[in-house]
Amino acid sequence: LARLLMASYGGHFLQILRAVSWLKSGKNEFRLDKGHLPLSKHIQRCLSRHPKKTMMYLEQLARQGYAPIRTPDDAAIEMLVKENVAGVITVQNSKIVGRPASMWEGVNYAMVATSESARLTIAMEFLQEQREREKRWYRRLLRTVKNIL
Repeated sequence: LARLLMASYGGHFLQILRAVSWLKSGKNEFRLDKGHLPLSKHIQRCLSRHPKKTMMYLEQLARQGYAPIRTPDDAAIEMLVKENVAGVITVQNSKIVGRPASMWEGVNYAMVATSESARLTIAMEFLQEQREREKRWYRRLLRTVKNIL
């Protein structure tokens, strides 16, 4: 149960606590996706609306923990923030423990995951989406080769 809850809610302690409380209340219709959507659903929603830019940002968040951005006025960024997947920070008055000073080179803003557990969920979702894209590419390649032959 613990692993399922951690995977479903991206390690967000309060969401897990609410889910356990709801489950403990004895409601027979308990579902992970009811009430508090797991973080992966939020990520999928962002990917469905802005696939290319969201994938670019997710890759940066997964690999280095932040994504340098020139301006927060981007539909994909706004969607990631609205869905509570990431947040935008500014160079002014920002001190980020564990992040290199080079993250501010040439930019005034950066996007960071809402938590470390969110970053891990982002990494899992990014890898899964990347695998799906590779499968689709491989299937198209096979169809093309079959058509040529």
